Amino acid sequence: MIKLKKPHDELVLNIDNYLKQKLEQNEPRRYLGGSVLGKECDRQLYYEYHQPILNKDPRIERIFNLGHLLESYVIALLKFSGYEVYHDDGTGQYGFKDGKIAGSIDGVIIINGEPHLLEIKSASDKRFNEMVKVGVEQSDPVYYVQQQVYMHYMDLKKSCFVAINKNDSSIHSEIIEYDRMCAEYYINRGKEIVEMTSEPERKYKTKAFWKCKMCSYREKCWDGSNEES
Repeated sequence: MIKLKKPHDELVLNIDNYLKQKLEQNEPRRYLGGSVLGKECDRQLYYEYHQPILNKDPRIERIFNLGHLLESYVIALLKFSGYEVYHDDGTGQYGFKDGKIAGSIDGVIIINGEPHLLEIKSASDKRFNEMVKVGVEQSDPVYYVQQQVYMHYMDLKKSCFVAINKNDSSIHSEIIEYDRMCAEYYINRGKEIVEMTSEPERKYKTKAFWKCKMCSYREKCWDGSNEES
């Protein structure tokens, strides 16, 4: 029987220490990102802008970094496959800024001679399979709204959504049509929230609700209360 070696704790500790030092240098955003405008709770969006919680967890940072690496990998695959893809080449992010609303896009891809917003996401096996089954509008409404907002600001009529499965590297893609009413609704909602001077109402009436339990702002929001205020 082969005896397994003890994990190299010092190696992991050094990696975590490096990432912690890097995370300590982060500063809060001075805008509300287009990628979060589709979140359904007004109070959560209020906190995202007015009282953001900065990530201090090295593991979460690695998850974000892995997503960026997979994004670059998918872009490379698309270019090698013959598609024209325009994206940030290191000179600055593609994106937009409209007052206190801003966002950066993954790129623009030319499909059949027509420019499309390119939005790339990585997903767990369960989440990926749900996207394939029902489409991103139903499986991940926040991603859908993000694309609508980005298409609006980038003056694009279609989006090419690409998801890669982090478990087995399967790829799913779909074309999303621009919906002006959807985009303008969420943009205007976001602009209203960043101008608020007090917390708006919660979406749900109890912190026991599963979506509240998953929210980063749960403790700040409820502050010891279990009733709607």
